[in-house]
Amino acid sequence: MDEFKEPTVLKGPKAVAALLARLLLLEPGTFQSHPDMGVGLVSKYRYSLETEIDRLREDYSRQIAKYLPQYQGVEVRTTLRE
Repeated sequence: MDEFKEPTVLKGPKAVAALLARLLLLEPGTFQSHPDMGVGLVSKYRYSLETEIDRLREDYSRQIAKYLPQYQGVEVRTTLRE
């Protein structure tokens, strides 16, 4: 929402970033028409160990390829912070 309480329209890199962030945070099962859509970052990877970081990257890359194929060229890098 902007300062006039109107919906903000994102364009360019900000729009792409918002789409990618939503896909990463979306919980699978949220949309009945696409039950496997979403990485579910919080529920699946919140307390992940370093051994699961590659699985996160692969899961996110698969989600992008399936639901946002126009952005398959996005490089997904994952790191674990303590």
